[in-house]
Amino acid sequence: MLRLGVLIVSLALVGTACSAGAPSDEARTSSRSPSTTSPGITPTTTSTTPPSTTFSPPAETTTAPPAATSPAPEPVPDPAPASPPANGQLPDASLTTVTPSCRILNDLAPRLRSLLDAAHADGIALWPETQPYTTGAMPPRLTSCYRDLDMQQWWRDYYCGQGSCGMAAVPGTSVHGWGRAVDFEEGGQELAFDMNGYQWLVGHASAFGFVQPGWAGPSGTAPEPWHWEAS
Repeated sequence: MLRLGVLIVSLALVGTACSAGAPSDEARTSSRSPSTTSPGITPTTTSTTPPSTTFSPPAETTTAPPAATSPAPEPVPDPAPASPPANGQLPDASLTTVTPSCRILNDLAPRLRSLLDAAHADGIALWPETQPYTTGAMPPRLTSCYRDLDMQQWWRDYYCGQGSCGMAAVPGTSVHGWGRAVDFEEGGQELAFDMNGYQWLVGHASAFGFVQPGWAGPSGTAPEPWHWEAS
């Protein structure tokens, strides 16, 4: 009996120990490792570390400078109209040399040459003056047709010095200064009213566009048989 009692007490102690050491189902469930998953289920891991973000610097944007613009061209003013040539200041290009002493307007040169040719064909030795026919003074150059201002002044001074200012135009007013007048001679002599050359001019000069102004005629205010002008 004693042994039976001891055995019963021992079994009771073992049962108590087993009850105290075995965890409950709830305790077993809560003590699972989070890494233990059911087969076939992929665990989802939530990371608390913020995702790594790579920041690239913004691409440098180069703005092309505005295209250079040329300044607007200044308006070109219309050229001022050329002033007409002044008396005694004609350009060389407007004159034609007919003889060494005679330059005349380009458009008159053919007419003067034709006049001379016609006179020579009739036996009249007409020429623009080849010498000045002055007394006591010699002009610096001979100008029997076109006469520039300097030579107009020279002839004015010459005639005024002889008390005959009316024989020379005021400088700047002479028809010689326009390249439209000719002083003729005949056979190397100053042309006179009673010469054949003068009579030939009276009868033929107008056919070539030359006339003698009234003031230079036999009854004119300043008689000059040698002076003729283009009409």
